[in-house]
Amino acid sequence: MHQHSTPSRLYCLTPRGLGSRYVESLTCYTVRLAKAHCLRTLSLMKKEIGAVTGKLWLTKEGRHEDRKYLNGMGTTASDWVIALETLTGCQHLKQLSFLSYKHVIDGKGLMYPHRRWCPRCYEEWLNSGEDVYDPIAWYFNGIQACLLHQVLLAVHCPHCSRTQPFVPMYPELSICAHCQKSLAGNYTKERVAGKYDSENTVAEFLILASRLKELDRSDFVGRIKQLVSTAADGNCSVLARLVGISRACIENWCRGVMIPKLQSFCQLCRGLETGPLEFFSKRFPPESFCAEVRSRIAKNSLRKNSPLDHKCNWNHVEKTLIRIVNAKQRPETVSKIEKQLQLPQGKLYERFPTLCRKITQRHYSEAKGRIRPRCVAPEIIKEFNRSMKEEPPIPVNEFARRIKYNKDYLYGAYPFISHKIRSRFREYQKQLQREHETQLLRQALAAHPPVNIAEFTKQTGLQKFYLRRHHGDLCRKLSQRYIQFRSNQTVVKIRETLKRNLEINPPPSTKSVIAEICQSLGWKGCHATKIYRCAGNLVRAITDRRNKYEEKLMAEKRKHYQREVKRVVSSLQSKGEYPSFQKIARLVRPKASYTTPWFHKIADEVRSEFGLTARRRTDGT
Repeated sequence: MHQHSTPSRLYCLTPRGLGSRYVESLTCYTVRLAKAHCLRTLSLMKKEIGAVTGKLWLTKEGRHEDRKYLNGMGTTASDWVIALETLTGCQHLKQLSFLSYKHVIDGKGLMYPHRRWCPRCYEEWLNSGEDVYDPIAWYFNGIQACLLHQVLLAVHCPHCSRTQPFVPMYPELSICAHCQKSLAGNYTKERVAGKYDSENTVAEFLILASRLKELDRSDFVGRIKQLVSTAADGNCSVLARLVGISRACIENWCRGVMIPKLQSFCQLCRGLETGPLEFFSKRFPPESFCAEVRSRIAKNSLRKNSPLDHKCNWNHVEKTLIRIVNAKQRPETVSKIEKQLQLPQGKLYERFPTLCRKITQRHYSEAKGRIRPRCVAPEIIKEFNRSMKEEPPIPVNEFARRIKYNKDYLYGAYPFISHKIRSRFREYQKQLQREHETQLLRQALAAHPPVNIAEFTKQTGLQKFYLRRHHGDLCRKLSQRYIQFRSNQTVVKIRETLKRNLEINPPPSTKSVIAEICQSLGWKGCHATKIYRCAGNLVRAITDRRNKYEEKLMAEKRKHYQREVKRVVSSLQSKGEYPSFQKIARLVRPKASYTTPWFHKIADEVRSEFGLTARRRTDGT
């Protein structure tokens, strides 16, 4: 029974140029996919692709320059490829970006910073009715010209001279995103012959990605190691001179520490006269290729010989080096031997690398194992033993003066004796310093008023962490004494302020007294609890005195209003009006609120004295 495949969310658009050096880029595929759905490019990226990847920041207006990383080697490109393969059902979209080379080529400087295009390719595709697209080759930094027409790639619009975004808003690659004019035509210069030699190497990389599933770093490292061991006899310097790359770079490639940049790999292929397809083949390097490289290395060394090679007797030099290697005494360094033979620096290593390595190895090995016996005079030993028992200890200068030696010579000739004397004298100096510091701390503990650690460090010039490390107990006592003094001093100030407020007339409120104390002591906020703990009885006395004063004021106020209410009630009664609460409150001086309970009580008492009773008014006044 025929089984239908699961339909994809988006149209399965076939990428152009798969398997060739003109394979299209991932950004171009996104633009063509939006055009196939009759959508704006940013709408497709935001609603469909961005919803799968979660990278909605790529769909914002100000992210034109960041969209070039869709063609790169990072997680942005890999997530975009997975999302497009899931939505369209189309496979092998990794070949539309640089993801296939991320393990063998360094991504730094790999991409050109701006979008480029070939105007002639655009014109031919438009005339033939084909879809316009941007090959990934145009984004390689190593390619400057079109691989088909051999003209320089355009970067700026010929009409407005502005660069183009990698993903335009409207899915039309052949139209300028700013002035809406055509980018096709014949307005670029011809390429200069021989100026861009790495273009063929880069073009082979694009074909290589379609033939191999994925390149690994071990593939590159294995081929470099095999090339160095078979073709260059294990000498990285010889291969480095042949291809024009530094020896350190070749060694790092062999160790797998770093991977080459695109320019370095192109230079390697150009020096070996091969290409990426042959370099990454399974049988590389073959024996015929290694033999050819060895012959080129030999020719290169003969071609680079200086005029000195014809004048110098190299057989005599070789015999001299062999004699130095076989001699019993420790050999000199290769640089000194070159000076003795009047040869340029590095010439011996270039001619006789094996003998030079043996000389260097023997020079350093015998230097490490060589013993320099020194005979110590008996009088020096006698003076040393006497000095080690002497109190107080003496410095090295004094010891050198006694034995009539120079101090520097003493350190070089008898290092053990010098270091013993110096370490004993330093310990004595440290002990004196500790005793002096202890004495200063004890004086600070006895001083009045007490000082804190910060003031003590300013006076003595010592560091706080140093004192706490070596005199921790004394520092704690000093801090506790200062804290206790400050607390006692604070209590005295608080009690004095409270006693002074007990004598003030009229009596102040407790809140104002507490605020005054906090302000005088520099406390921020209200610290009533601290003040109550220091002098609770005085605070309560101030509160009671204030309450009595307020009660006295209230009694006088009631007597005054009682007289005023009697006056108002008598005047209203003489006029024949009923003395209601509102009228009484309006006529008394000063005016009072008729809703106050104590005012109601006074008014009722006065009205009862006049024989008046409360009555309800029905007119609402």
